[in-house]
Amino acid sequence: MGFGDRPVPFGQLLRCVLWTTGCCALLACPPTSLATRPAAAPGAEARAIEKTIRAQIDAFARDDANAAFAFATPKIKQIFGQDPARFLRTVRESYPAVYRPRSMFFLPPKHQGETWLQVVNVADAEGKLWLAYYDMRRQPDRSWKINGCQLVETDAMAI
Repeated sequence: MGFGDRPVPFGQLLRCVLWTTGCCALLACPPTSLATRPAAAPGAEARAIEKTIRAQIDAFARDDANAAFAFATPKIKQIFGQDPARFLRTVRESYPAVYRPRSMFFLPPKHQGETWLQVVNVADAEGKLWLAYYDMRRQPDRSWKINGCQLVETDAMAI
């Protein structure tokens, strides 16, 4: 199914689903929570979140689909039909900046309610800078999992 006679690529469809989910979550927040400023994560939380993201990116660098998929939340795994190869293929095709970053700089993660947001400045292979917004979720076993990543292109280039 697509627009007119053209099929919609899976990566584009996934980005649309994740964007819509995020917008719905934002609209579901009571107005008072929108007025409060998100709190920065304590040092231990920030290090654990960064470690999780770096571990997934290291798995991408090795083309280790199973290891990379292990850092996804159950919701993301369900979206990909429990298929690590499909997940890796989508990241490779639709998220090249995080699939093979040239460099990364982590900003302090922010937390509000159940939502933790980790913003990472990423330079892709050509030196183009991107903002990667990671939705991080604490799991019942106290581990961190990635519940999605949105890439936003900037006009800047890495030096």
